[in-house]
Amino acid sequence: MTIEELYKNFCEDFKKVSNLSLNSSSSEWTKAILRYFFKLGEKEHYRVYTDPQHVKETEGFYLVDLCWSKEIGKEYRDYKGLELVLESEWLTSEEEIMNDFCKLIDVKSFLKTMVICIKEKDIDTKLRKMTETIKSARIKFKEENYLVINFVPIPSISNPEKYIIEGYKINSEGVSQSLPPADFNLAS
Repeated sequence: MTIEELYKNFCEDFKKVSNLSLNSSSSEWTKAILRYFFKLGEKEHYRVYTDPQHVKETEGFYLVDLCWSKEIGKEYRDYKGLELVLESEWLTSEEEIMNDFCKLIDVKSFLKTMVICIKEKDIDTKLRKMTETIKSARIKFKEENYLVINFVPIPSISNPEKYIIEGYKINSEGVSQSLPPADFNLAS
């Protein structure tokens, strides 16, 4: 699955399967996001690992908020690596976001996904810091790509009336590209 396909599927399907409202807490958002990617990973025939407090059917917890493992059997020799790793950070502090983003840089995986909720005016700064951090990383694999999914709260984080989903693809050299935005309206 490409970054573009993953982002398109997320934009089209997440609202349909989530039970969120404008009053949902950050932990409810995290749980909904992890449940969505858990179900998608299962559908794509991956073994999915995440914290059992978010998704009870999981294989268990593994380093990041969620990951898809390509395993063709039950033994260690059947392990083929991680296809997707995901971090979701709903706190808007730069330190919290970047600490989670650095976990993605550290883990080998083809698709590295970061889900955040920050204001439109802050995204360029956060993306620049992410791309600079990728560029300065000492170990990179050309096959890895990053997907940053940002829920932009309108009009504000403290009082959202709706969200716009913005997506950004970043390659292993830190070059970013915008993906088409999508509306994400919720009832109160």
